[in-house]
Amino acid sequence: MDPSTTYSVSPRYAVGEVEDTLHLLGGRELVSLQLPSGDAVSAVSRLLSRPFTRADVDEAFGVHAPVVADLVDELVVRDVVVGAPTRPAADAAPDPVGRLDDPHQAELAHVLDEARRNGGDRTGLGRPRDPRTPARVALVGDAIPTLLASLAEALPSAELTDEADADLVIAAGGRRVLREVGARMHAAGRDWLPIHPFDGRFQLVGPVVVPAEGPCLECVALRWASTTPFAADHAAAADAVAPIARDPGLDAIAAGFAARYAARWVFARDWLVASTVLVVEPKVLSAEAHPVFRVARCGTCGPRPYAGVVSPWRA
Repeated sequence: MDPSTTYSVSPRYAVGEVEDTLHLLGGRELVSLQLPSGDAVSAVSRLLSRPFTRADVDEAFGVHAPVVADLVDELVVRDVVVGAPTRPAADAAPDPVGRLDDPHQAELAHVLDEARRNGGDRTGLGRPRDPRTPARVALVGDAIPTLLASLAEALPSAELTDEADADLVIAAGGRRVLREVGARMHAAGRDWLPIHPFDGRFQLVGPVVVPAEGPCLECVALRWASTTPFAADHAAAADAVAPIARDPGLDAIAAGFAARYAARWVFARDWLVASTVLVVEPKVLSAEAHPVFRVARCGTCGPRPYAGVVSPWRA
């Protein structure tokens, strides 16, 4: 254990005691620690119930502290326990490890933990926002009234602001509206998140569009059209037909995922949300994430000579 680090259980895991065994359950992952006695289990459980340091271990376990410290190190290696500097630099944003015990990260603990687990090289993606301050989000488009309440509920760590001051612009509306927003954001070099119109079968969300780095709105449209048997006519047909009526339940689902995208981008620069489109198919109660790459022949961000090359910052 590093004496300058504060440790806590990852928000993915919940702790429970069964006789002489301590269980840490995280979804489909179970870590079970068999200890010498029920008292030992209770003592370790109390330690893991709050943030702790090596000094706390020494004080609580005395001569047995080295054994417990080795146990903590093993849990860190297995990504069950996470650590962050006890006294970070004054001008440094907290490490986005995701800690339920940190009042500045509690609301975002799961979001930050998910982004950290996705890994990848984020050095070219810009500095994430400090979790101690709310994200500044702008909502634009012609479908905002139906999404505003759902987004506000799903992203309470954000405050609404004007487009010019926003950390991220979220656009919801028809195809023409999204293209107009995309052109504006591309010209300004601004990151933005599209919530695509429902086409009667599929609702798409994402990806976060990062100009000059990831796929743009047109790249997504070209990739999506290529999955249909009428790729050459898809754009013209989709622009010509009348929009499908909004569905409040589907809007709530789309808003929830959009809030997840926004938080993981603004606070953690998670490369996954900048290279993945979520496809919701309400008929079969399905939601699938699909990677999407830049298109060399894209009229907005192309042409480029390196067609098919994965973005260098993707894991």
